[in-house]
Amino acid sequence: MDCQNACQQILDHFEITLRKFISAKLSHHYGDSWWKTQVPGGVINECNTRLKKDELKKLPRIPIGELIDYAHIGELKDIIVRKDNYNTVFKDYFGTEPKGIEVKLNDIVRMRDPVRHVRPGVGTKEYERLAVICRDIYEEIGEDIPPLLEFKRPSSKSPAETGIEDIEEIEESEQRKLPPCYDNLPRPEYSKFFGREKEKKQVLEYLNHPRAWVVCIDGIGGVGKTALALNCAYQLRDLAHSGDTIFEYIIWVSAKKELLGTRGIRYITPTFSDLNSLLNIILKTTGFSEKVNASLSVRKELVDEILSITPCLLILDNLETIENPNIFTFLADLPKPSKALVTTRSRIEESQRTVRLTALHYEEAKNLLTETAEDLDAKEIISAKNDIIKRMINRVGGIPLAIKLAVGRIASGVSLESYLAKLETGLAQDDILDFCFSESWQGFDSEEQKVLMSITIFSNPPSEEEIRRNTSLPELRVKDALAKLRRNAFINEEYDSSRTTFRYSLLPLTGDFVSRKLKEEPVLEEELRDSHKVYLAELGEYEEALSQMQELVSKELLPEKDRISNMLVDVAFRAYQSGNYKKAIDRLEKAESYKATANLYQVWGLVERDEGAFGSAKEKFKKALSLDDKHISAWRSWGNMEKRLKNYSQAVECYEMAVYCDESDAKDHHFLGVCLSYLAKNKRDLREKRRMIEKSVEALSNGFYPNPIGYRERHHNVVNGHSLALALIRIGRKADALLQCQNGLKIEPDNERLLRLEKELR
Repeated sequence: MDCQNACQQILDHFEITLRKFISAKLSHHYGDSWWKTQVPGGVINECNTRLKKDELKKLPRIPIGELIDYAHIGELKDIIVRKDNYNTVFKDYFGTEPKGIEVKLNDIVRMRDPVRHVRPGVGTKEYERLAVICRDIYEEIGEDIPPLLEFKRPSSKSPAETGIEDIEEIEESEQRKLPPCYDNLPRPEYSKFFGREKEKKQVLEYLNHPRAWVVCIDGIGGVGKTALALNCAYQLRDLAHSGDTIFEYIIWVSAKKELLGTRGIRYITPTFSDLNSLLNIILKTTGFSEKVNASLSVRKELVDEILSITPCLLILDNLETIENPNIFTFLADLPKPSKALVTTRSRIEESQRTVRLTALHYEEAKNLLTETAEDLDAKEIISAKNDIIKRMINRVGGIPLAIKLAVGRIASGVSLESYLAKLETGLAQDDILDFCFSESWQGFDSEEQKVLMSITIFSNPPSEEEIRRNTSLPELRVKDALAKLRRNAFINEEYDSSRTTFRYSLLPLTGDFVSRKLKEEPVLEEELRDSHKVYLAELGEYEEALSQMQELVSKELLPEKDRISNMLVDVAFRAYQSGNYKKAIDRLEKAESYKATANLYQVWGLVERDEGAFGSAKEKFKKALSLDDKHISAWRSWGNMEKRLKNYSQAVECYEMAVYCDESDAKDHHFLGVCLSYLAKNKRDLREKRRMIEKSVEALSNGFYPNPIGYRERHHNVVNGHSLALALIRIGRKADALLQCQNGLKIEPDNERLLRLEKELR
């Protein structure tokens, strides 16, 4: 293979790709004028000089006018690491500090001249180094690896000159270079690993993914996160010894403070609790024990270097007990090619891939139960009938730890029937419940706990709307609470296709724990149960009132068809909110048979829109407006739909009509301004673009609540101020934009988007 020519091809492809990447990201963020505002003056001058030289040629190499095509790699590096460009755009791709990408591009610059000018010394070593650096950068910017980098080791001999001896020598050399895999893995607590084949495959695939550096296994306590991580680690160690994985070190650290056994909860000492202890374990495992007494900065720098040159797999067990923010910063900036596998009860933002562990399927749970019974010689379980086994599995909910603990108790002499009876009455599992759920429960606020308790009140899994009604919490708080409970694996979310909504339930053990907590708060329990009764009665009263109305109409005793139609529309909307689409449409059609009103078609349009039937929704909105062209709710709902579909021209038309209605709201002006701003991005004519941005500024300036009441209106003013600031920047009014940021920060001092924008404007 001609290494000089191969390096030339790699450089050509890499330069073109990097130019396109820079151009796309900066134009997206700064608009068409990015070349003038975001490129260092020296780079612009150099590119202009090359352009003028190119214009003198009879056959220019590239189309005249695209100046970035004249920038060399060193100049592309200067654009990337420029402070405002890096902090605003490129740190999301190359990490919090520009040093890493700067070093890589400088290495390429040093190799560029020998390659371009066909100097001696460009061989296999240089080819492989260039290929590795370019592959790394392709992965960072999310580009596919080009075929020319799917390389094998080049040979200095031609194919005809390479004999069998050469091939054997290369193979032996490669085998000698295969490193052993060192580890500090603990001994598994299980004799045999059961089930989880799908999840194990997912974990291993994620760890092999080129852009996944942190992989997370999450789920409630006792569900088997640690066992799965340890099983994957042993499999990876075996693969490493056979040369089928990249890891040279597998390093295990655990923040676990408690173990649950047949005699209850036992407290243990975690192996790490902060960045300091984590660095020491990494140094000791990789052979640098003499450095553990060095300063934190020295150890951190050494560990970063080790992880960047030696592929290591760090496994951090029970991360939810760690509160040290430095650990999470360390994970976010984990040096490549090393990776981390994390187990936690609460999902983390630093993870690029997450595997959620839930209860074992029945057959897997049964296999675990019977195998554990044989290991512990629990004869009653071994000889038990299937219905007894099924009852036990149903009560422990497929939680591996609960299964093992139950078998251990019975093996130690507790009667199977009596223990099962205690399980079914909730008396035998306090230690299980405390171990699995207490720590997570303490991390929930009162509203999140209230949502959980409310779910236990319902005989069937409730929808979000039913939970909201029962708790009397604001809609956004219920949504936030459900999201956090899902992240912490406390609830199951299942889609109810018959009612086109999601419903929420708890595993049996989780339900036992939450019910126990509810009984500890009798006042709250009474409130939730009373609220539930009122809600059920309210639903019954609507149905009864509806039947009475229909009877009166049939006897011609109540001619007010408008009232009947509006009532049916109200019933339909309530039915849809509770998840019954079919019932809602039935009521809407009946309402239409009494009296077609703008209100009817506006609500109908909302229902169809939320079902994803956008064409049908548009027709309903048009019908509503044909009956009342000042019906603000119809204009607003139609505009929201078009905005969601990114049909910004149509959305602008709807919002413009809405703001002229008597009952227009600050949000109508806000959305008009936002859509105008989006629309301006696609305008090529600079005058037209500026005119549209100025219209956006005008609309957003009217998008504030003058005297905001409550959290929603205050938060809306903050969001509107941020949108207005971005629009002002685009027309050069940076001082006014800074003022908008400062006004917003007076309301929400910790708003990250405003803090970031204010920092850029200063």
